[in-house]
Amino acid sequence: MIVVKDNRGQGLALVIIITAFIFVMGSGAVALATSLRKNAGMEICQKKAYYIAEAGIEKAVFIVMMWAALFGISGV
Repeated sequence: MIVVKDNRGQGLALVIIITAFIFVMGSGAVALATSLRKNAGMEICQKKAYYIAEAGIEKAVFIVMMWAALFGISGV
């Protein structure tokens, strides 16, 4: 009986497995970073919309108060 010990393919298999692992981890990191950036952009837009709406309300209240003062309406 002849036994052949050939270990030359083990190195290649190990390199392929490690490369695949690094690729999967890198893809996950890129997906996470993209998601975080998108969420941060949405949060900025929401804050801008909130402050714009708040400024609009303050302007409307100011206009009503000015008209009330102009026409002598009390209780506003």
